[in-house]
Parts: sequence; C-alpha cells; structure tokens
Amino acid sequence: IASATPAEFKWKATLEQVSATAKPANGNFSASAEIILQVN
Repeated sequence: IASATPAEFKWKATLEQVSATAKPANGNFSASAEIILQVN
C-alpha cells in the first residue's frame, strides 16, 4: 500500500442526555467510527 492512499472516514458521536428536557452542552458522550480503505 502506497503512502497517501485515499481512504473514507465516517464517524458520529452522540451526547448522552442528562435529563428529559435539557440538552447537554458538555459531559459524557459515546462515539463510533468506520474507516474504509479499498485496495485494488
């Protein structure tokens, strides 16, 4: 595999709600990532 080979990177993070009415401005969060490298 050569250096600087193109890859796709998708990620998302979700802040965990602290209460039913309040949206968190900071605090705990969960995240996941998917990295795709296609070699032909």
